Amino acid sequence: MDILIYTIIGFAIGIILLPLIRYWGITFKFVDTPNQRKLHVSPIPALGGVVVFLAIAAFFTLNPHLVVFPQWQLFILLLTVLFITGLLDDKFDLPSLIRLGIQLGCATFLALNGVKIDSLYGILGIYEIPEILQIPFTVVVITGVVNAFNLIDGIDGLAGGLSFINATVLTVIFFMIGLQEMALFCALLSGVLFSFLVYNFQPAKIFMGDSGSLILGFIFSALALYIIKIDVNNVYPIEVNINLAIGLVALPVFDTIRLFAERIWHGKSPFSADKNHIHHLVLNKHQGHMKASYVIYIIHCAFVITSLISSRLPLSILLTILIIEYFLCIFWYKNKNLSPKPDSDYLLITEEEG
Repeated sequence: MDILIYTIIGFAIGIILLPLIRYWGITFKFVDTPNQRKLHVSPIPALGGVVVFLAIAAFFTLNPHLVVFPQWQLFILLLTVLFITGLLDDKFDLPSLIRLGIQLGCATFLALNGVKIDSLYGILGIYEIPEILQIPFTVVVITGVVNAFNLIDGIDGLAGGLSFINATVLTVIFFMIGLQEMALFCALLSGVLFSFLVYNFQPAKIFMGDSGSLILGFIFSALALYIIKIDVNNVYPIEVNINLAIGLVALPVFDTIRLFAERIWHGKSPFSADKNHIHHLVLNKHQGHMKASYVIYIIHCAFVITSLISSRLPLSILLTILIIEYFLCIFWYKNKNLSPKPDSDYLLITEEEG
């Protein structure tokens, strides 16, 4: 019952605050302005992350006794730093090196306080990572996941929908294994993300913005690292381990790695903008942001389900399966693309910057 209550609370917070935040964004020109790449035809507020952050802040303010996970106070502080960074970037378009430096700094603080990766779980035959490499490796992983969620935020409903799926799955998983406080946190996050989707589906009335995508990437990277360290009795049909953590972030991470590799291969900067993301490829075949987002939801759910049913397989085997699934999707959509038909207000891209 508590799970349902917190989900409803999260949804209510979003439904009540989003119209106000949207009005504030329009009034103070905190908007995503159309240009040659962002083909929406009118300025749209990019403040969806505000309601997500406010809901999380309300959760911890009203429940100071809940220890959702270790180092949660530091986590909230770092989340606030990333949130403010995202707001400033949405408003003033911060230099990429400043954004990257802040992300690396937040990841470093989290890793230095014990949230770190100490094993590769058999990938390339490597298990324990030398202690001197654990913190830098963790920093790279966290920063990579944060940027992957930022880059996947390219069409209406996509980043919010993928995050909603993750939050819902984690709510169920944490409830099943008896981590009630974690389940409540994810339930509230699920509710507020669902309310955001009401306003974000095409035609979008509000965008997630970097303030949202950065904190969601940080939340799911931290939760993924927490999942790796969970020690529960194996009394459930699935194990909660690194396989689940990989499934939750695999799609945006694989897409970012592929894009960076292709850009470097063609002699371009890995941070150069193009229209080769998975959401661009899917959008070219399934005209309309909603259809494209639904297709990518299905792909993401397939990744998560594969990870769940493969929870007792070695991580290297799971990664092989997921990589094959991902590139089959890429091959299919690269070779089955149609000429895109413009929608009335939108064409290919709305939010994403690279």
